[in-house]
Amino acid sequence: MTAWYQAQEARRMSPVSYTLRQAATTCESVQDIINIAVTAEALAVTALGGAIENAKNGLLALNAEQIQTLTAARAAEQAHYQ
Repeated sequence: MTAWYQAQEARRMSPVSYTLRQAATTCESVQDIINIAVTAEALAVTALGGAIENAKNGLLALNAEQIQTLTAARAAEQAHYQ
């Protein structure tokens, strides 16, 4: 987009609309989005694993059913991660 065109757009649009349009042209790449998703999955696996380990060691008050639920959730997150 040329500077002239940007100036014309800025005059026709509200400041908020113009800012949103500018932000939309600088979105993350597909690879950035994939990297963010992979990081989120890895974090979920790690956090759930820590919770399960703490529950088994008596540091987190969870019953067997709750631990089983966390274990299933961790397995699902691990499958997404892989």
